[in-house]
Amino acid sequence: MASITETSITITNAPTWTEKANVEKVFAGLGVGTVIRVDEVLGESQGRECKKFFIHFEPGTMDSGLREKLMGNQAKQREGEMLPPVKIVYGTTRDGRDMYWQIYACPTPADRTASRAAKTVEFKVRIEM
Repeated sequence: MASITETSITITNAPTWTEKANVEKVFAGLGVGTVIRVDEVLGESQGRECKKFFIHFEPGTMDSGLREKLMGNQAKQREGEMLPPVKIVYGTTRDGRDMYWQIYACPTPADRTASRAAKTVEFKVRIEM
């Protein structure tokens, strides 16, 4: 199994109105580890703007059950298995539907480099007529 950082997770597709302070508050309330930093990045998903959050935990404090679930999901997804995402339900809408963030394990820089290298195919010069 590829290693991932044990101390960071990501929310990949949060609504643009989501505030960093709210993410910090939700994770503090969950008690899944000691959050040392939350990074926020504007992004795009399926043609619409969104926010991505990277939640960094103090080493050794992230809940081991959550970490194992995220690591297991990531390994299975790399093998092509379709799995439901891990969700953090943080509220409900007026009509009673859950509001949630999908969370994933953050790969280490070494994992990202290995992934790029694996995707690189040796190109051979050729003539096509």
